[in-house]
Amino acid sequence: MAMPFGGKVKSVPFGGKVKSVQPCNNGMLLYVTVPLKGVLTFIWNTGNLPYLSHVVPHPAQVLLGRALMAPVPCTLGTTVVGSGFPIIFHGSSI
Repeated sequence: MAMPFGGKVKSVPFGGKVKSVQPCNNGMLLYVTVPLKGVLTFIWNTGNLPYLSHVVPHPAQVLLGRALMAPVPCTLGTTVVGSGFPIIFHGSSI
């Protein structure tokens, strides 16, 4: 993904159990327990369905995928409620 000023954003693999979910204007902010790192936040955009199961992320679900390492804000109305790494693609447990 190209970024302003010629920078590039790296994507990295991630995996873990969804601890909680916060709604955003364009999707959800996911609090994911990642082994050896603790709880990290990821942004799931509406319409970004996982492989095969097509189940929207929810608490207790285990996700595995790739995310961009450039956090974006999660807004609810006009209020910023957090930020997270945008998920590029993911698979999940049901």
